Amino acid sequence: MNVLSSIDTADLPVTELDRDEFWYKDAIIYQLHVKAFADSNHDGIGDFAGLTDSYRLPTDSTPPIPGLLQAYSQMMEDPDIGVRSRAATEWTAWEDAVISQESNGTPGAFGDRPDNAKLAFVRICSHYFAHDGFLEDGVLIREAGKLAGIPGVLIHGRNDLGGGACTPWELARAWPGAELIIIEDSGHTGSTTMTDQMHAAADRLYGQITNPA
Repeated sequence: MNVLSSIDTADLPVTELDRDEFWYKDAIIYQLHVKAFADSNHDGIGDFAGLTDSYRLPTDSTPPIPGLLQAYSQMMEDPDIGVRSRAATEWTAWEDAVISQESNGTPGAFGDRPDNAKLAFVRICSHYFAHDGFLEDGVLIREAGKLAGIPGVLIHGRNDLGGGACTPWELARAWPGAELIIIEDSGHTGSTTMTDQMHAAADRLYGQITNPA
């Protein structure tokens, strides 16, 4: 999204940023994928009005919200289909927003699923998230050292907002001999580069297993 301005830059003071021709290397640049917003006028393209009209969810508050995951899990067990449907719609709106910045992030990828599939998806996710995956907090990374001698390749998309790259990085540090590959052009939805890296990793692992040194 580009915004043009009619400001006369000649009247603006010169800053250190202006003197640094490589300023963009350390800059943080945000991009809005408006097409991922709700389509308020039904022209087939998302718009800002669709965002403000439809995306007023409990998650708009400053995170974290105590008990949020437990609340969604409880709503997905409610006998009232209306309660379950609204909770599923809110949850998938968040899912769609998370992948909207990705090259393969299709608008409505989660929210446009059939009702039964959407309800099942959110019910399973919220149930496991509300119970911390039924694992002790931090146990996977804390005990990853037990995997020593077992080859592994961790492949993760840099733009995966739902699961930050810090987690596979921590796991790679705790797993002796593990290989970590960060895919710069990929997020949660993957990319051609990620697929290629997965195939290459599978070939390497097969070679290590069948022809150990």
